[in-house]
Amino acid sequence: MRKFGKVIAVIGAAALLVLLLNLLTPLAYHGLPNDYVRTRLILGALQRERPELVVLGNSRGMSGFDAHTLEDSLGLSALNCCSVSQSLAESMLYYDRLPASVKVVLQCIDEKEFTRDAVWLSEAASVAFPMNGYRPDSLPRALLGPSNLKRLTESRLRRNFRARSAFKTGLSKWLIKHLDDDAPSDGLYDMKYPYIYPSDHSKTYDRDLQLQREFLPTESTVFELPASLRNYCATLDRYLAQRGVKLVFVLMPNCPALGWPREAYALYRRAVTATLGNCRWIDALEALPDEGFYDPLHPNRIGGALLTPFVAAQLRALLSSD
Repeated sequence: MRKFGKVIAVIGAAALLVLLLNLLTPLAYHGLPNDYVRTRLILGALQRERPELVVLGNSRGMSGFDAHTLEDSLGLSALNCCSVSQSLAESMLYYDRLPASVKVVLQCIDEKEFTRDAVWLSEAASVAFPMNGYRPDSLPRALLGPSNLKRLTESRLRRNFRARSAFKTGLSKWLIKHLDDDAPSDGLYDMKYPYIYPSDHSKTYDRDLQLQREFLPTESTVFELPASLRNYCATLDRYLAQRGVKLVFVLMPNCPALGWPREAYALYRRAVTATLGNCRWIDALEALPDEGFYDPLHPNRIGGALLTPFVAAQLRALLSSD
């Protein structure tokens, strides 16, 4: 009987330890470094600031758009609300948090993220938003499927359990920051120009270029953008239009060094045109030279200095024609 009591005590102690770790997970999540720290920053900025223009999208938009230059070029106060791996579905979650001051949303899209998976919320994003107090409003409830909504509205204990990787991820990123001489910078916290790279050229550029070329499209590649994505974009456009906001998609630059065939550019543009339908969009697919890229995917400071005024000029023409 005494032995049985000890077993119960050990099990009870283990259960309490697991519960304690679960309850401490939010502290680790917010205290340790992770890619989704910008979720909290963006939600806070949209609540605190009164921007007239907001840029949304993934890390290409982070290094590609300088909000200071947009402000100077357009005369509109601007925020760069892009973040690492921000898909279209993740961007959409910010739409119903936009303050009334917003007049224009620049939504970055590219061949990596603008696919059939664009409307699916990643596991990391589905944790980051509720971890920062987000609760879905009318737009996400209309566009997200039941499984996505369930992950955004689940119990605190379940949410904490899914966020348990914060301990491992945080330690890993801490080690990288202190041991890697090419580690990301603190630009992550900048809401104007969140350039996160330590230089203008990756030390692994050539290796990354060869890896990306393994996925090079051919002259006959079919870019499959499903009808559901077209309906999704049209719904976003209507939603913002009802709020007096102009939605403008930006087709982000492709690195010339990748060597896309001319036919592939044409096929991709055709797929994007069919998907966006009547939505406004700016074609920046070939806006940058090779020296404008940090790696084969992301613009560097040179690229940002070229891309921002290019898109600003295109946007100015679009707005004047409306």
